[in-house]
Amino acid sequence: MRIRSALLVMLLALAGPGRAQAPSPRLSAAALQADGQILRQAFEAIHPGLYRYNTPVQMAARFDTMNTQLGRDQTRAEAFVVHARFLNLIECGHTFPNPYNQQGAVLDEVVTAGGRVPFYFRWIDGRMIVTRSVSTAATISRGTEVLSINDVPAAEILRALLPLSRADGGNDAKRVANLEVLEAERHSAFDTYFPLLYPAAPGDWRFQLRSPDGSVRTVSLPPVSDSARRAVADSVGSLGQDSLTPPWTLRQLDHRTAVLTMPTWVTYNNHWDWEGFIQRTFDELVLRGTPNLVIDLRGNEGGSSVGDVIIRHLIDRPLVLAQSGRFTRYQRIPTSLRPYLDTWDRSFDDWGTAATPSATRPGFYRMTRYDESAEGSVLQPAAPRYRGNLWVLVGPENSSATFEFASTVLNAHLGTLVGQPTGGNRRGINGGAFYFLRLPNSGIEVDLPLIAQFPTDSQPDAGLVPDVVVAPSVRDIAAGVDTELEAVLALTRGPRTELYRALVGEWTGTLEYKDYRNPDRRVTLPTTLSVTWAADSSDVQMYFVYDDGPGKTVTSRDRFVADPPLTAVEWGGVTDSLPQRFTVVSRTADAATRGQTLVLEGMGEDDDAPALFRETLTLTPTSFTLLKETKPVGGAFGFRHVYRFTRR
Repeated sequence: MRIRSALLVMLLALAGPGRAQAPSPRLSAAALQADGQILRQAFEAIHPGLYRYNTPVQMAARFDTMNTQLGRDQTRAEAFVVHARFLNLIECGHTFPNPYNQQGAVLDEVVTAGGRVPFYFRWIDGRMIVTRSVSTAATISRGTEVLSINDVPAAEILRALLPLSRADGGNDAKRVANLEVLEAERHSAFDTYFPLLYPAAPGDWRFQLRSPDGSVRTVSLPPVSDSARRAVADSVGSLGQDSLTPPWTLRQLDHRTAVLTMPTWVTYNNHWDWEGFIQRTFDELVLRGTPNLVIDLRGNEGGSSVGDVIIRHLIDRPLVLAQSGRFTRYQRIPTSLRPYLDTWDRSFDDWGTAATPSATRPGFYRMTRYDESAEGSVLQPAAPRYRGNLWVLVGPENSSATFEFASTVLNAHLGTLVGQPTGGNRRGINGGAFYFLRLPNSGIEVDLPLIAQFPTDSQPDAGLVPDVVVAPSVRDIAAGVDTELEAVLALTRGPRTELYRALVGEWTGTLEYKDYRNPDRRVTLPTTLSVTWAADSSDVQMYFVYDDGPGKTVTSRDRFVADPPLTAVEWGGVTDSLPQRFTVVSRTADAATRGQTLVLEGMGEDDDAPALFRETLTLTPTSFTLLKETKPVGGAFGFRHVYRFTRR
């Protein structure tokens, strides 16, 4: 790690802050507005998510506003900001002027022209926190908070840049994550937009800093250049490597846990055998008998459908993916737009029979794939089958193929998501295929997705919430703690993890209980149960909802706490100061059903008399039965109640 740090500093020192830029030429208002009309024509004809979060009337007004803002002579940089601000209003995480796809004058005058802050950072609760410094002029320790840059408060910078940062719907966590600067990025959104909104005079930049010890100081440091930033990214990431080098790594932490790190799923134009890598990974995991696999997707937006290949090793039978209709706005593109639309596959110009008019969504064409059934796309099992515990580290960057993978893991109960809420949106995302719209006068490129996914039922305007929500603190960053991985390691220590993982989720079923006023009568109530991890993962909380007749709903919330070796349990209401204590008298596994049965016994009172309570929990991946029996002094165990649930 010290060698790597030294390399980063050396690269930046050699690259220097960059030479002064010549004044950028100004483009005429007429030329820019002509570009705006091409963009409008292309989006109204092709963009499948144009009206997902906006009405046609709202979008027409937004196009008119953009046209007005382009109605004066201005530089490419100014026009770039106008387009970015407009495109963000569509609320599509795949629609933006992509720094990686800019060419020629746009690349020189906009993307690579400005200086860069001499450090990498994350936003933690709205605070700019340094994760690594590359300054040779001053020491900035990890965990330092940047209070201001050139006298502009960091919070004000974040507010100003958010309207330029892309995301799906109202997922602002994704917008914030886009504005972090990480080592593997060649062209981050912050590096692109900060110099455009806050141009600085030649020379050093001023930084007000708060060190981890609380002391505040102001330092003047030279910015680093775009070439220096790219050199660092190429030294630590895969972008500067040849197309035969895998960007993924599998490392065995110990005999119980392996970590598969996947910083990207972009496999286009790469020639290494990524599917073979996945095959060899599962061959090794199964051969070793590794009980826990952690897939680290942090920072990975997506790319190819790598997740589908992984999932095939996690299932025993064909898996129908959650139904989500795939639609496009066109069957064949207008001939007049073709000169402006670049792509890697010209078959996108004419979908032919792959796109048929939709009977349910007017103005759209339904897309079909070779592997779709009437219920949806189907994944077939692949050998070897990995039967250990799957843990997936996620965060707001996961917004495309990684979002879809995380959604399948969550909905099919294939593993446990750990981290922060994802990017993307449960209302659907746009992507699948793309045009690169190149505006002829400014040269600005805009990514234009071609296929929209729409869920078949109502969904919230949000990303996916992980099973275990955990986020790094400033203290964690200062100490170099990998917060999410440490959370997984804590969960894998001891057999209670297997029980908690089996319990967590949404359940629906019934409660059948003995009527104490008429012991021969039993009452049955429709019941739902939601089981969630506690913040520190040491316990789970159970939220019961009972339908007790027309207009009458009863709720209760329990806290279930097991010790790590699963020998004792405390169980009671979340507000109980003295929960009931149980001893685990037996624990058995059923390989045929992939289930487990846990029997607990503890003293309590039944009908105001001392009694021994027995709780029998029987769990499979799809069912949960909870039987309570009581035994009075000198008597035998008798029925008290039973819950019977199936997983929703």
